[in-house]
Amino acid sequence: MYCGNCKAEIEDTMLFCWSCGTPLSEETIIHKEKTHTAEKVESPVQTERKHEPKESMTDEQIAQQEVTATVQNEANIKQSTSDVQSPSEERYEHERIINMSTIEPKMAESVENISVSSFSGQVKDTFLHATERINRMVGEEGQIDLQLRDVFSNVFKKHSKQDAEKLFITGTELTTPKEEDIPTSWPKPWLFSRIFIVFAITYFFLSISAHTFENINAIPGLIVIGSFAVPFSLLIFFWETNAPRNISIYEVAKMFFIGGAASLVTTLVIYSVFPLEADLTYGGAIVIGIVEEVGKLVIIAYFIYQQNSKYILNGLLIGAAIGAGFAAFESAGYAFTFGLLYDDSVMTEVIFSRAWLAIGAHTVWSAIAGGALVYVKGAKQLTNDMFFNPKFFQLFAVPIILHAVWDMPLYALHRFYFLYIVLIVIAWIFIFTFINAGLKQIVRLHRNAQ
Repeated sequence: MYCGNCKAEIEDTMLFCWSCGTPLSEETIIHKEKTHTAEKVESPVQTERKHEPKESMTDEQIAQQEVTATVQNEANIKQSTSDVQSPSEERYEHERIINMSTIEPKMAESVENISVSSFSGQVKDTFLHATERINRMVGEEGQIDLQLRDVFSNVFKKHSKQDAEKLFITGTELTTPKEEDIPTSWPKPWLFSRIFIVFAITYFFLSISAHTFENINAIPGLIVIGSFAVPFSLLIFFWETNAPRNISIYEVAKMFFIGGAASLVTTLVIYSVFPLEADLTYGGAIVIGIVEEVGKLVIIAYFIYQQNSKYILNGLLIGAAIGAGFAAFESAGYAFTFGLLYDDSVMTEVIFSRAWLAIGAHTVWSAIAGGALVYVKGAKQLTNDMFFNPKFFQLFAVPIILHAVWDMPLYALHRFYFLYIVLIVIAWIFIFTFINAGLKQIVRLHRNAQ
C-alpha cells in the first residue's frame, strides 16, 4: 500500500503516513502491486494504449505490448545516458571528426605523392647512372644532370619571323661564330617544332583532297609529306643543337637528299652480297642491323671527310642528316607499296606508324654513328684505321644492336609498342650523352685557346 498524498509505502496497521502525516483511510490509500522501488518508464505506445479496454485485447497481444515496451524503455535509457555529455566532450568529438575527415585525404594524397616521386626518382637515378656509363665510353666522367623541361622550354614560347630567319642564315662565312665565341650551354631548340607543324598542316590539306574529294593526284604528295615530316623535323632539331653553327641549312639539305638516297644505294649493294631470306629470323635481323648501319656509315664518313669536322656535334648532325634521308625515302617506299597491295587505309596506317617510330630509329642511330666517328677522329684527318679503333667499334655497335633488336621477331614485346619505346629511350640517352660530350669538347677548346 502507498500513501495517496506522498506515495510513500505504508503498512496495513498504520493510521497516519509516517512521511507526510496524512491520516490514512480507504480514500487516501493506494493499493499497488509491489515490483521495483523505481517507477517504470512508460513508452509512448504504453501511454497511448493503457486506456484501451483490456477486454478487446487477447493475452498474446498484451504480452507482446509488454515486451515491446520493455525494449523501448531500455533503448530510451541508453539514449538518455549517451546524450548526457559535457560541452567539452561534445566539442572534442566534433573536432575529432573534422580532423579525421581532413587528415585521411591528406594521408592518401601524401602516400600517392610519395609513390609518384619515388617512381620519378628511380627513373632519374636510372638515367643518371646510364649517362655516367655512356660518358666513360666517350671519354668523359660523371653524370649528366639534364632537365628536359629546360632543353625544350623554347618550344612553347612565341618566336618572331626574324628569329627563324636568323637561324636559317647560320653556317655561312659571315654568320659562323669564332671558336672562342661558341656557346657551351645546353641548346634550346624550337624551330624543329614549327617545321613539323608546317608538314602536319600540309598533310591535313592533302588528306582532305585525297580522301574527301577522292583526288588520286594528291596521293603522291600525301605519301611524301607524311614520310618526310618527322625525319626532316628531327634533322632540324640536330641542326639547332649544333652549337658551332658551322654547317648551313643548304649543306644540311644536300646531305639529307643526296646522302639519304646514296645510303640506300650502298645498302642495296651490300644486300646483294648478303641477301636476306623471305622469313625474318633473329639472324636475319642481325644482318639487317649490320648491313643498313654500315651502308649509311659509308656516306656519313664521306661527308665527315669532306667537311673535315672536328666537333662531336657536327658528327651528330651529319649522321642525323644521312639517317633522316634514309628513313624518309624508305618510309615513302613502304607507304607506296602497301597502298598498291591493299588500300588507302593501310597506306595511311603505315605512314602514321612509321612517322612516330622515326623519332628513335634511323635518324638517331646514324647520329650516334656520326658522333662516334668524329669523337675518334678529333681534329685529325679521317683515315681507314679509325674505323677499327676499339672506341669507335664499341660505340658503333650501339646502333647496330638497337637496329637488330628493333627488327627481331620479339612479338610478345610488341604489345603497346613496348619494345620500340624502350629502344627509343635508350637511343636518346646516347644522343643526349653525345651532346653533353660535344659541349664539354668545346669548353676544352676554349681553355686551350686561352
